[in-house]
Amino acid sequence: MKLDTVKTVLIFCVILGHTLQDREPGMLNSVNMIVKTSIFSFHMPLFILISGYFCNTEYSKEKLFKKSLEILAAFAVFQVIRLALNGEYSIEDILTPEYTLWYLLCLVYWRIAVYFLSKYLSVGAMMLLSVMVSLGSGYIQIDYLGFQRACSFFPFFVLGYYCRTHDTLRKIDKTAISLPFLSLLVALVICLLAKLFLPIDLLDIFMGKYPYSNNTDIVIRGGWLLVSVVVSLSIYRLIADRKSLAKYGGCTLVIYLLHSFFTQNFEWFVNHHILYNDLITNFAYSLVVFFLCVFLGRYKVVKILTKPVSFKY
Repeated sequence: MKLDTVKTVLIFCVILGHTLQDREPGMLNSVNMIVKTSIFSFHMPLFILISGYFCNTEYSKEKLFKKSLEILAAFAVFQVIRLALNGEYSIEDILTPEYTLWYLLCLVYWRIAVYFLSKYLSVGAMMLLSVMVSLGSGYIQIDYLGFQRACSFFPFFVLGYYCRTHDTLRKIDKTAISLPFLSLLVALVICLLAKLFLPIDLLDIFMGKYPYSNNTDIVIRGGWLLVSVVVSLSIYRLIADRKSLAKYGGCTLVIYLLHSFFTQNFEWFVNHHILYNDLITNFAYSLVVFFLCVFLGRYKVVKILTKPVSFKY
C-alpha cells in the first residue's frame, strides 16, 4: 500500500531532521539548515495528514476511548522516562510534552475532535473550523500539553480525513508528474521571498509551536498552512510505491518513540570528533538509527514500553 511507503519515507525524514545539526560554522551549517528546514516543511504535516486519513469516525465511543487510552499510556511511559533522564520534575516540565512526544498527545486530541465534530458538521465546515482554530490559537500565549501544535497542525489532520472521504489521494496519484514539481517550485519561490523580505525563521514557523509575537504572525501562519499543504501533497505524489519500503510502514510508531534517544546523541559524536557534521554522515547515521529502531522494536520489552496498554477489539 502506498501509504505505508510514504510513512516509511516520512519517518526516515523525521530521523534525519532530528539528526541534522546546525552548530558547526561555515558551509556545513548552511547546508544542514537548508535540508532540515525543507524536511520540516512537509514531514509532520504529511504524517499528520495520513493520520487523519486513517481516522475512523464510525467507531463506537468505547472503542475511541480505548484507542485513545492506548496512545496516552505510551505517551505517559515515555514522558516519565524522558523526564527522569533529563532530571526535570517541575509542574511546567510535566505539563510540557518532551521532544517528539507532542504528536502522541495531539493525535488523541485530533481523533476525539474529528469524531465528535463529524456528527454535527460537514467535512468542509470542519476544514474551515480547523483553519480558524489554527490561525486563532497563536493569540493564546500558552503551550502546555501541546496546545499550540495541537491547534496549529489541526488543519492537516482534518485535510487527511477529507482526503479519505473524497478519495483525494487516489486522484492526486493520477495527476501529471510535472504538477508536483511545478508546485514545489512555486512553494520554494514563496519561501525565498518570505525569507528575503520578512524577519522570520522558516524552521520556527514550520514547527508550529510558537504563539504570535505580533499581529502579522497570523498572516505568516496562514502562509505556512498553504505552503505546507502544497509541499506535502506534492511530496506524496512524487513518492513511488515500493514493497521494500512499505514493509516498514507498520513500525513507524515504535521508530518515532525510540529514534530521539539516538538522534540527540549525534551532537556528542560530533563534539568528540568521532563523526563529521556533513550531510552524508547525517544521512548515514539516520539510516543506522532507522534500522536499529526496527531491530529493537522486535524485543518484547520494547513492545511493552511502546504499547503498555492494549485492548482486544
